[in-house]
Amino acid sequence: MSINSDRGSESTGTTAASASRAVGLDDIRLELDTVPSFDTFPHVDDLSSRLHELARRNPERCRIDAIGRSASGERIERLTIDGGPRSAIVVGFPHPNEPVGGLTALHLAQRVLDDVELRDRLGLTWHVVACVDPDGARLNETWFSNPASRDSYNAGFYRPPGRLQVEWTFPFHHGDIQIDAPIPETQALMGLIDEVEPDLLVSLHNSECGGVYFYLSRPEPNLYDVFAEIPEAVGLVLDVGEPEAPWIPLLAPGVFESRPMEEIVDGIIASGGRTDLLAGTSSTDYARRFDTLTLVCEVPQWIDDQACSEEPGTERYDELLTTQATRYGQAVTELRAILDAAGGDIVDSPFLVAVVEFLDDMESVAEGSAGRSEEPENARTASVAEEFSVREAVDAYRGRLIGMLVRALSTTIESGIMTAGVTEAHERAETLRTTWLAESTARSHERAAPIEALVAAQYGAILSSALLLRGEN
Repeated sequence: MSINSDRGSESTGTTAASASRAVGLDDIRLELDTVPSFDTFPHVDDLSSRLHELARRNPERCRIDAIGRSASGERIERLTIDGGPRSAIVVGFPHPNEPVGGLTALHLAQRVLDDVELRDRLGLTWHVVACVDPDGARLNETWFSNPASRDSYNAGFYRPPGRLQVEWTFPFHHGDIQIDAPIPETQALMGLIDEVEPDLLVSLHNSECGGVYFYLSRPEPNLYDVFAEIPEAVGLVLDVGEPEAPWIPLLAPGVFESRPMEEIVDGIIASGGRTDLLAGTSSTDYARRFDTLTLVCEVPQWIDDQACSEEPGTERYDELLTTQATRYGQAVTELRAILDAAGGDIVDSPFLVAVVEFLDDMESVAEGSAGRSEEPENARTASVAEEFSVREAVDAYRGRLIGMLVRALSTTIESGIMTAGVTEAHERAETLRTTWLAESTARSHERAAPIEALVAAQYGAILSSALLLRGEN
């Protein structure tokens, strides 16, 4: 879940929770219907005010406090809802361009407060952080009022580089790699995890285009069927394409296992990959010390039915990877040429910092795709979903970077710097953004996903996981 998206190997196993009754769709079907319709995503202030209203209406049951402050000094708020001996942490906006989780967190809080029977059945005390990255979320608010438009999304997109991401700057110490530079938002989440020692930790993500998929911190076979059923029940599709990285173990179709970062890094080193781009580890890794079940739920803002097709495609998988590496490399060349055209006149901004640092990341991803294309097991026919995933990964990555580059150049011009180089670079960037959007649209069969369906998918996954924990008793 860094800015790039790629998708691994099969893994099996059982835990104490696995011995409990399987959670079925009937357990949560009625709750899925409680999600109202949405046309837009709320801004940070609106989301906060709605949570405060819930707290004002339910003073005997819940309370709001700050778990820390963002880099700019903004409060990072936690709504605590008393409900049982076990505990759960739910985190929205783990990446600032992913607003679905904010609405999901809000809806979860409202339902648990409104429905005593539901609250008692789940038996959890909830710690809800609807927006863990308010600084970054505010830089995305320009597209929240027009979320169905991919053009609006790219034009208003912001995502910080890895070293400034909440989800990926938890301390990591392994061999010669010693990383301990959590950003303020990560420190706040670390403190909350240490305080609560959660039984369940939920990180709510959303992707660009495709289908729904999930990560679990450990194998939980009694969740796999309901996770497969939820997308169809709310009008979405289960994504069975590429994993986000080739080493991620597959537990079931659309369900992946979040392995310890130590194992991942060992694999990267063994394959000759780069570790210098690491900024830390994840909240999942950090919570392992408490034997926490961690759920990551990824939902797409645009649906493409190709993402759920396991039918044979028309291309060889190794050739797709070769083409992917080439396209990544071409994108790096074009983006760097625009930066060079502007010279040193671009003013410092979050957008510029992100573009510059993600270009190195894109080069690394290109090298990885090229290397995988030479592996004998990839000399096979790709599935339709794999064909889609490989192409969409490049299209999404390019769209994000060119959108932020245009914003960096626009910010420069707005500050009064209108040199010939900056003006030319801005024109070239706008043209390239339009061109890349047209190319991706021509390849895609995408349609905007109803926001309520995305919220319902995440809400259903949370309820399923909570019911599984209840079954351990």
